[in-house]
Amino acid sequence: MGIRPLKGYPVRKSPSRNIVEALDGSYQSCHLNGELPSGKVGRMDGENGQAGRSSARRKPDLSRAMLYFSMVKRRIVHLDRVLSGGVPTNLSMDDLIALDYVYLNIRKIIEEMMLLSVSANEAGGAEISKAIREEWNAHRIMAKLSRINPAFFPESLTIGPSDEPGIEGNFLPPSGDNLTKDQAAEIYGVCGNVLHAGDKNFEREFIISRYQEAIAFLSRVKSLLAQFLIDISGHRFMVLGRLDLEEDSPPSLFSAGVSS
Repeated sequence: MGIRPLKGYPVRKSPSRNIVEALDGSYQSCHLNGELPSGKVGRMDGENGQAGRSSARRKPDLSRAMLYFSMVKRRIVHLDRVLSGGVPTNLSMDDLIALDYVYLNIRKIIEEMMLLSVSANEAGGAEISKAIREEWNAHRIMAKLSRINPAFFPESLTIGPSDEPGIEGNFLPPSGDNLTKDQAAEIYGVCGNVLHAGDKNFEREFIISRYQEAIAFLSRVKSLLAQFLIDISGHRFMVLGRLDLEEDSPPSLFSAGVSS
């Protein structure tokens, strides 16, 4: 499958007062009303993954998807900072508190990835939001999610060069150690073990193992979301996303319309 160049554009700034004072840098003006002042949102038309040809397919609203994906990126950036030193050797109380922070954000990343997949489905989004608040088991949440959207988990996407005139590149099989659905569900369960108080939280082996698992998760989720394809509705509203970690700005989303 081939793709033509993807074109994105900055979403216009909104005068709304409903503002998330989000974390830092260029994120200080992310709006909750569905319009983000920065980041790239674009259109990728065509069938069978081929972009750039005319299409009558309607484009879904990406504003909520952009909000969830932007939060995922910022959490990844913050986890990068906390885990940049690797597994701590001389453990302290601060390391335990940092571990709580890490696993809270891992849990929120997985939840926001779930909500990203129903961000263009109002009823589905409400149902999964309710499930996240009431259910502790990720496998059960994902079972509900898969009934709404069988393609809810991001699919890593690699684009290679193409010799075909007018085609920028070809979709290639994914490479790298990408986070899987089962791995996401497993570490979601681990989050509960870390975030609840107990004697085990003070055991050195437990702490070291949790740090190692968090570092592995971070590497895998960054690989998965570097460039991916996902249905954001359950109705084949396909979106191509790019994490753009090298840029201090929100990530990029491109709409592929409705896939048959």
